[in-house]
Amino acid sequence: MSSLTKQIFLFLTFITLFSCNEIKRENNPTINEQVPIALQDHKSYELESISKRASNNLVEELYNEILKNDKDLQLLIKSIEDNYKSQNKSKEPFNAFFDKNTQYYSNANSMIMNINDTLLKNKVERLIFNSENNYKALSKESYNLLSTIDKNNISLNEYQQILKITTTISMIEKYQKDQLPSYKSLNTIIKEQSNQIKKLKQLSNIQ
Repeated sequence: MSSLTKQIFLFLTFITLFSCNEIKRENNPTINEQVPIALQDHKSYELESISKRASNNLVEELYNEILKNDKDLQLLIKSIEDNYKSQNKSKEPFNAFFDKNTQYYSNANSMIMNINDTLLKNKVERLIFNSENNYKALSKESYNLLSTIDKNNISLNEYQQILKITTTISMIEKYQKDQLPSYKSLNTIIKEQSNQIKKLKQLSNIQ
């Protein structure tokens, strides 16, 4: 094959490949516009699996795409999950402690009902009352700390929901701007309908 023939062959090959790529771009405009997978008509198997877990929540799907590519966010979410998992282990001793004390004072108050001597009964009631108040004062800080943890869990959950919305709303807005279908086919249908209505009116002799 001569040098000139090779050049012509390479040129024709380049033209063919270029034309094929242009056709692909025309038939699939989302390639260049980088539409999120969750907003594409044909989702990948991987994203469909995530979608099922997210109950077909589009916000969750878009957020998962962001999360998949954001290492810092992944670390933050993992730290939140690890913290939540560790809470039960930390809470268990306190819950056991509270349960035993609650049970003790409940049993003690039940037992004094069997004391018939009013004077002795009043003394024991006062003894239990003072002891229980001392216990409440002793455990107040523990209750406050556990309450703070529960409130923080609520805040963490709320801010995660907020984050999912604030990080994905720009994605849906870009999709709205870039992917709104052309009105051309709709206008064509309306035009045909108008002509059809006009003809039917003429044939019906009704204005």
